[in-house]
Amino acid sequence: MKKRLRKALAFGVALLLVGSLIFASQWEWGLKGGIVRSKAGFSHDLPYITIENLNTFSIGSFLSFFFVKNQLGIQPEIHYAVKGFYVLEEDLGQEISSKYKISYVEIPVLIAYKLPVKGRIKPGLVFGPYLGFAHKVMEIQTAFGNTEKRELDNNLKQTDVGLVFGANVRYRLGSLNLLLSVRYSLGLVNISRNIMEVSYDFSENDTIKNRALTVSLGIAFIPPASR
Repeated sequence: MKKRLRKALAFGVALLLVGSLIFASQWEWGLKGGIVRSKAGFSHDLPYITIENLNTFSIGSFLSFFFVKNQLGIQPEIHYAVKGFYVLEEDLGQEISSKYKISYVEIPVLIAYKLPVKGRIKPGLVFGPYLGFAHKVMEIQTAFGNTEKRELDNNLKQTDVGLVFGANVRYRLGSLNLLLSVRYSLGLVNISRNIMEVSYDFSENDTIKNRALTVSLGIAFIPPASR
């Protein structure tokens, strides 16, 4: 089932790229990397535990195809992103810190819009869905002076689905665009198979959903035909 889903996704992305390349009036290809500040969204708060942000990273590539007056377009991406969260709780008067780091290959397909302003600086907006494939989840727990690491792959669903909301600024520099991007990703599905692995204070009916703020820098290459 997973292989069929990935083949169908690969075919759909390839079809999107070919169609966009044929009909686009302007396109660019780029690389980017940045800092991810993630914090899982739980179905409810608990009085005895605290959920904190986790700072990680993402790297990836993107294609931007613009159609309507070089302003409205499609931006498929693929990137490697690490998301996660901290859980802080107390046991016998001692603080227990658990760090959860989830590694994803994510494929957003975004609608991109460049604001109609003159000059080298072009602000823009992006919005659209993303699909993530998890391949590793690590728990790093510090308790009573000891630190332990373990994999929790069996306690994590393999796919994540959500929405991306973002803004960016392009700066034209000859045949290149320098890009500063800020975006928020909102996970829509429960990613946990066993939330009680996080804390026994949760019940089996509770859920975990990804939340992340990403700030990234990128560079985009503009082919001669699109300049």
